[in-house]
Amino acid sequence: MEDLLVNTRRKVLFTLICFFILLSAGKVHVKAAAVDSAVEVFKDCLVYSFDMESIKNDKIVVNWSYRNNYTTDSDYGDYSNPFIDIQGFEIQVCRDKNYPADQVKTYKLNKYVESADGGKYSYKIPVSVLGKNGGKLYGRIRAYGTIKTIEAGYDSGEPTTLQVGDVVYSGYQDLDCWHGYTTYSNFEEEMGRDHCEYVKINKTNFGGMYALIKDGFYYCDPKGKKSYYDKNHDGWLDPAEIKEIYTLNNYSYKKYASGYEMLWGTEMYQCKISDLKGLKYLPFVTSIDLRDYTGTKLDLTDYPHIRTVSMCEFWKSKFQLIAPYAKEIRINSETGGSWKKAKLSSVDVSKCKAVVYLTLGGSYFKPTTMKLPASAKNLRWISVSYGSGKKIDLNKYKKLNLAYFYANKYSECKFNQCTKLNYVYFYCMDNLRSVDLRNAKSLKGADIYCCNNLSSSGLKTVKGTRVTKNQGRWWESTDTWRKLFDDIYKSM
Repeated sequence: MEDLLVNTRRKVLFTLICFFILLSAGKVHVKAAAVDSAVEVFKDCLVYSFDMESIKNDKIVVNWSYRNNYTTDSDYGDYSNPFIDIQGFEIQVCRDKNYPADQVKTYKLNKYVESADGGKYSYKIPVSVLGKNGGKLYGRIRAYGTIKTIEAGYDSGEPTTLQVGDVVYSGYQDLDCWHGYTTYSNFEEEMGRDHCEYVKINKTNFGGMYALIKDGFYYCDPKGKKSYYDKNHDGWLDPAEIKEIYTLNNYSYKKYASGYEMLWGTEMYQCKISDLKGLKYLPFVTSIDLRDYTGTKLDLTDYPHIRTVSMCEFWKSKFQLIAPYAKEIRINSETGGSWKKAKLSSVDVSKCKAVVYLTLGGSYFKPTTMKLPASAKNLRWISVSYGSGKKIDLNKYKKLNLAYFYANKYSECKFNQCTKLNYVYFYCMDNLRSVDLRNAKSLKGADIYCCNNLSSSGLKTVKGTRVTKNQGRWWESTDTWRKLFDDIYKSM
């Protein structure tokens, strides 16, 4: 009898245990769906306004914003996730976009501000992660927290393995550097990058323009405020500085009554330039405006965003410019302040096939041989001064509208096939005796200024062309000229 009672008690106890187990399982079942759903919402709630474009005090400054959008309907006014206690953020940076484990640097910010409008955060990463010379750095960030409760009020879904205190993470938000920046030059280019690039200012990275990038400036406003390449003078070019550099310029400025102005006809300049090594780090540069270049060649084949090239005061006798995308090119042996020191005897722009406006200038003391573009289908304006040689042939430039000649040695100017020519100017062209422009059906005006051997009768033009002598470029004050000028510049 006693054994029967014991067995009965065991059966009842076993039944009760099973009941409570099932009941408990039901409660876990109740909790599971809500918790898992909350975790999934948390994973999809990403960081925004994430940037790391600036270096300050040898630290890469990381900025971002975050709002825990658990409730998708803002009318409820409650954005907090009731199941997750958000602790802070995890930042990862790496030189390799694939984030190999042995190369990743991980940093944590144990801070979270609950706000319906989104909290703003900042973190500073040691610049040492960039190495000696800098380079590309990829970044990503995510929020993390712990499960703070598994209580819920409905019964659905599968059981969860999560427990109170378990760590959970949101999804990663990847870096998007220069988001929304577009440069307009010869084409439209989206400037967004999936990385930031930080460049140490040294001779390894910048070669012959190291001194300019280190201490120089690219602009000075009329009040004397200078725009330095290295804006904060910390020895680095960070993405925030790089996106503001739109030109390479080594001219000096001087204060006049009207304010600070660039110095042209003097020998004052910031520093000499021997090459443009490091130009690849400056993707927002669209113009090059340099003097005192000591190299013999400049190749811009890899820079389609360079629209304008203006250079003068050369230290070598020969110079070749390869700028297949540039629309506006000015090459001058000197600027007026160093005539007797001019060294340039030959210039080659034969590979500048996209040029629309071209100015080539030698010196009174050193006439220059000029190798013109082999193919420039869109050349519309050419100005040549102090050129040496017997002749100049412009017949291949079918769209040419304007041609200016200043004190060249040429005895022959061939452009009888330039049918769209509108105006032509001859200044001190003493070796020139005659020019045939009868095929230039659009020619409206020409002036012969102080040319000893070229008379009005030696200039053969179509009927109706206004030919003047010693009146200068009179057409530049006409409405027709202004419209032509605007049209040419719009085409660049």
